[in-house]
Amino acid sequence: MIFVNAFHDFNSGKVNEGGMSRNAGVYNWLKYNIKDFTEVKLPKNNIVRTTELLHTLIRNREQNIFLLYPFFGISMRNVKPINYLVRKAFFTVLHLIVNKYNSIYIDIPDLRYEQAIDLELESDRLPLYQSNENVLFTLGANYIFASETMRRYAIDKYGLKNEKTDVLINGASKIIKPIHIENGPLRIVYAGTLNKGRQIEQMTEILKNIRNVEVYLMGIQGEWIESTANIHYIGALEEDEAREFVSKCDIGLIPYDETRLYYNIAYPTKLSFYISAGIPILSTRVAEVETVVNGYHIGCCAEIEKWPEYINHLTRKDIDEMKQNMSTIQEKFTWDSICDHCDMLKKL
Repeated sequence: MIFVNAFHDFNSGKVNEGGMSRNAGVYNWLKYNIKDFTEVKLPKNNIVRTTELLHTLIRNREQNIFLLYPFFGISMRNVKPINYLVRKAFFTVLHLIVNKYNSIYIDIPDLRYEQAIDLELESDRLPLYQSNENVLFTLGANYIFASETMRRYAIDKYGLKNEKTDVLINGASKIIKPIHIENGPLRIVYAGTLNKGRQIEQMTEILKNIRNVEVYLMGIQGEWIESTANIHYIGALEEDEAREFVSKCDIGLIPYDETRLYYNIAYPTKLSFYISAGIPILSTRVAEVETVVNGYHIGCCAEIEKWPEYINHLTRKDIDEMKQNMSTIQEKFTWDSICDHCDMLKKL
């Protein structure tokens, strides 16, 4: 099996972001579980990298080739004509080898077009993202999606064959035994990207006036946040350090806008991360989170306006009961367990 690695940071030992965590989780499982695993590290120089990528695809016959979307080794977001030609060459080669020589497996953590719309990001690149995914999902490759809802959406939208798709939810690298906290203010944490447009402003506005609560915001791109009496921005921590901090909290937050399509088809990395740290979850009513939280009785899903009422009525006994429920399921949400149960990975 050939694993094309165009994004080296995730196996450098420093993971502080959800997407990087997924890349690392998939990479490590493949590396240690696939007998004939071969890694092709693409160089950083754009010209050399593109040449090496195309050469790798063309020269390896009768192989399983594993790619991470959108980190193929070419720019999937640059609108310059030269980048269009590179993408055209890449997809053409990919289409030819899929049908004639190799089996291509593509990990799909996000649908970039839907993501950009709902996160209100890069509106000038929406036509490009739409074009990329229109081509990507007509290749006839094997696609591994980050949630069942995303998989069904892609099948319906692009007419994918069910047997050419599978699901690999976002997992966690390790687990920590839930910690019992005797008293003191409730420690509430948000772990994830903190750029504007992710309901961070609405969440902090709602939580800042709740008495006997300390709120910690952890993640990248949060330098714009102003700390208040009970709202604390602590920046990005490496994964293990972040998990240790979160395990000492009482509630993990997921404030996604339930009215937007993308949030309902995505499986948040932070969901498995909170589970791995053993803390209950307070989320809005987004589909993938509701399935897990309600199914295992490990938290609450409610409109964000109702969060203060839920928090004010939460007792230490309630939290301990949910932490006990959490401890019985933590192992299911590790990368090893999730990958072990992915049929498509087991075929490699």
